[in-house]
Amino acid sequence: MNFPYGFTATVERPTGFDDEGISLESEFPDKTIARCARDQVSTVETVDGAQVVVTKERILCDDPDADVHESDVLILPDGTRWNVTGEPDRPSSPFSGWNPGCVIPVERAAGATPPQPIEE
Repeated sequence: MNFPYGFTATVERPTGFDDEGISLESEFPDKTIARCARDQVSTVETVDGAQVVVTKERILCDDPDADVHESDVLILPDGTRWNVTGEPDRPSSPFSGWNPGCVIPVERAAGATPPQPIEE
């Protein structure tokens, strides 16, 4: 993969998460991965009253050795934060060994509001 007009994402590696799932500060210095592209996979709106929309995407990166791991957080140029939900896929050709880059599965929840009590 070659994305000459792709974007640069920042990789944040949290040391853990608090009770609400918010990432804690990290000793790991933030790194960047260049020449990325986005590929939307799905968007799901919950119907349990929480009004949460979960969007799943894949970040395509032309660096097969990008230092990204499950539980990292990617920060995109627009400021949105995406949780890495699995180890990146690093495909390679069985014929030539060519490795086009990596595919990073990410997701983001938006609109998380607790259900409001019904007034009687």
